[in-house]
Amino acid sequence: RFAPGTCGSLLAMPFVLLLTQLGAWLYAVVVIAAFLIGILICARTADYLRTADHPAIVWDEIVGIWVVFAFIPLSFSWSQLALGFILFRVFDIIKPWPISALDRRLKGGIGIMVDDLAAAIAANIVLRLALPLLS
Repeated sequence: RFAPGTCGSLLAMPFVLLLTQLGAWLYAVVVIAAFLIGILICARTADYLRTADHPAIVWDEIVGIWVVFAFIPLSFSWSQLALGFILFRVFDIIKPWPISALDRRLKGGIGIMVDDLAAAIAANIVLRLALPLLS
């Protein structure tokens, strides 16, 4: 009930550590599959709950966190993990342009998933730029 998106993102964090053990390309395959399945899961759940994007739907945050750390050479430092998490939550909550435009224009399962994907990509880029400062 309290901060479901943040809770969903926290739930995804241990899986980041597991996914990195797969190697970059298999990690990407898992994330792409989870994203595509998420479109269907989120659409059906939203239809069932009769709402556009119910707060209880957190699959988009889970996949989003995985995207934040995709192709990032993790040294498993707490600062790296914390910064990626915080960046994603900030981009997902504030939704700066073009994330906000995607959120307004796209509906259904694709809309639920894509705005978080865009927030995750933005967080990934900023995290990459910050990596030298965390070393």
